[in-house]
Amino acid sequence: TAMRKKRERKDSLEYEKYLNYFSKKISKKAFFVSGLMLYLAEGAKTNYYTVSIANTDPRIIKFFIRWLKNFFGVAAEKLKAFLHLYDSMNIEKEKKFWENELGFNDSQFYKPYITKNKKTSFSYKESFRHGTCSVSLNNTLIKREIMMAINAYVDIILKGV
Repeated sequence: TAMRKKRERKDSLEYEKYLNYFSKKISKKAFFVSGLMLYLAEGAKTNYYTVSIANTDPRIIKFFIRWLKNFFGVAAEKLKAFLHLYDSMNIEKEKKFWENELGFNDSQFYKPYITKNKKTSFSYKESFRHGTCSVSLNNTLIKREIMMAINAYVDIILKGV
């Protein structure tokens, strides 16, 4: 429709503006803080040892993997992935999708959790939906560092910097 094309044109202009803005050089500090805020919003905070994030967007998961590598020296091969899929999906196809997206091998995946699709829930049949992927590693030292860095950053912001 005409409205959609107009919106897509506006979106494209905004995207190009910010692509140009961010391509100048994102500082290491800005990258670190953005990862902390991603973890604050989406990361596992229920125990002292699991460093984990879950999302439906492969770009978010790849961002997190790159962040862990850059700031904590975590190799992607050390990470495990857990998929939450729906019984209306092609399970093997979705597993291959995530393997290809993340560059993981089969041994890095736990057995997927399959949820029965209820009639009231939205459909996961759309081609752009691939379930939820969670990547994790158990490391008490990294978990402590992430959580304390988040606490320190939030406290500094709340003090009015």
